[in-house]
Amino acid sequence: MLTLGSSPTVSIRTWPAHGVPRAPHAPRHRGSAVGSIAVGSIGAVGAVVTRRRRWGARASDRAPRRAVLLAELLGEIHWDELAVEDQLTVVVADLSDVERCMEIVVPVFEVKTEELESVRRGLAGRLGARRSLVGPDAAAPRPKLSRPAPHGSTEGPELGLVLALEHPEHGFVALVDLSLWPADGRVRAPGAKSKPGVASKPYVLNLCVTPSFRRQGLARQLMAVLERLLRDVWGDKEVYLHVEDKQVAANALYEAIGYVPMKYTYDKDFPYTKAEASILRNVTWRRKFLPVASEGSPARSGTILPEAKEEDPGPSFEEEDEECGDGEEDIEDDGEEEDEEDEEEVPQKAEDEDFDWVTSLMK
Repeated sequence: MLTLGSSPTVSIRTWPAHGVPRAPHAPRHRGSAVGSIAVGSIGAVGAVVTRRRRWGARASDRAPRRAVLLAELLGEIHWDELAVEDQLTVVVADLSDVERCMEIVVPVFEVKTEELESVRRGLAGRLGARRSLVGPDAAAPRPKLSRPAPHGSTEGPELGLVLALEHPEHGFVALVDLSLWPADGRVRAPGAKSKPGVASKPYVLNLCVTPSFRRQGLARQLMAVLERLLRDVWGDKEVYLHVEDKQVAANALYEAIGYVPMKYTYDKDFPYTKAEASILRNVTWRRKFLPVASEGSPARSGTILPEAKEEDPGPSFEEEDEECGDGEEDIEDDGEEEDEEDEEEVPQKAEDEDFDWVTSLMK
């Protein structure tokens, strides 16, 4: 999603998660330049983000919090795409940045009061809400650049990341919200769902720039950074998005940067719902094939990111040697280890079940 220009205002958007776009009878925005389609779901689990505030005006006595630099997470890897406009830096948002992301999204898309929680919830999922409840970095998850789910996974838009352009005085001035989405062109509509087994691919949910920073090419720069991350870190070869046909400027932008229209295919065994079909008539599904990963990149040469080095390195060679025995004793130990593994599987399943409510809540 992106809004360009000042007079008249032109809206450019890709579909946001869980609101991609809604059925005709669903609640709509008040009449405005950004259109009447609801924004979608961005948010956090209630225990994680509970603070409510009036959107659109930043408190004058509060200094903007600085987010984690993308360059810092890349370590010794250097990208030319990080050289953006003066005073701006490319950062990766984390769960504590939910409110700052909302400060851009809510006024740009005029989100209604009753939609705020659902809007906040979807974004929080991509900012690490799942990791904030379990794992070594619980409560304050540091953003990670690695692909949130392996290739071939059918994970939905609850996983992803948010890149932003940050100004030292104005905070976030632009952001792009990236998720995983089944690569079948389907949209979220009442009763609609993807065919089981369809692998998820990178999908651009939201792209927006604050009014005072428009017409500076920030959207293109942010998309260039995102595409570099997809091919060099995630190891993906394509990225998708949806955009309304009536958004002429939006389609022109995506055409200019290589996003080609795709045809919808009808599957008689898995047909579109009426609500979904009515939406697809006026929405273009676009795809861009990405260049080959750069020489020396994590995706191509296995370069280790700093986040991987911070994880538990595992046992040393000496520890492995001590664990290895000789002869019949090893055979007996193997049998005991298998029994122990079988016993350990039960609490692991129970742990997964304990957090099933998190996934259902974010959906």
